[in-house]
Formats: sequence, C-alpha cells, structure tokens
Amino acid sequence: MKPIGTLEYKVELNDTIEKIALKWNTVPSEIQHLNRLVTRVIFPGQVLYVPDPNYIPPQPTSSHSSKAKLTNSILQDLNTLEEPNHSPTTTNNDNSLNGINFFKVIIGQENLQPRLSAT
Repeated sequence: MKPIGTLEYKVELNDTIEKIALKWNTVPSEIQHLNRLVTRVIFPGQVLYVPDPNYIPPQPTSSHSSKAKLTNSILQDLNTLEEPNHSPTTTNNDNSLNGINFFKVIIGQENLQPRLSAT
C-alpha cells in the first residue's frame, strides 16, 4: 500500500538510496522507512516510494471550533459570577473578581484596562 504523501519512483541504473534521497530532498533512512527496506540495497527497475514535495498534510479543523465553544462556555459561566452581591450579609471578594478578570485577559476576551467599581 502506498504511504500517504508519497510518489512512486522507478530506480534507474547507477541509482543509490543516497542519490535518490538527494534528488528528492530527503534522507536515505526516510526512503528505507517508507519502503520498509531492511538494507540499502536496491535494483534498477524497482519501484520505491519517495516523499511528494508538493504534499500538504490536511489541517485538523475540529480542535479550533471546540476550543471556541469551550471558551464561550467558560465566559458565560464567568459572567454569571462577575456581579457581586452587595447585601449586608455577604462580603465582596475583590480577589475573586480580579481572578475572573485576569482569566478573561488570558483568553483574550477582556482588555487590560482596570475596571472602576462603585463600592
């Protein structure tokens, strides 16, 4: 089975693995690996797999969208925690609010300007 991102190359007379590697901008061990060769012995007419210089591996797309969903979910939770309760029986924990705002700065959802609170 042909490895992904490779081309077929037919070995020519006087070719060596080293010459082929140089021609395809790779190293001999990579050609050995792609072709499951135990030794560096090759023969004219043999078909070898070589790295395709034009191959671009596909980029994963799901991780970015799931990261955005997670960030939005965290922001919603943070926004519910953000407004302190100023009733006489509770104390305003400024350190908690600073931590929430710091986290928002870290994930890029808040600017670095300090908030003035009316206490």
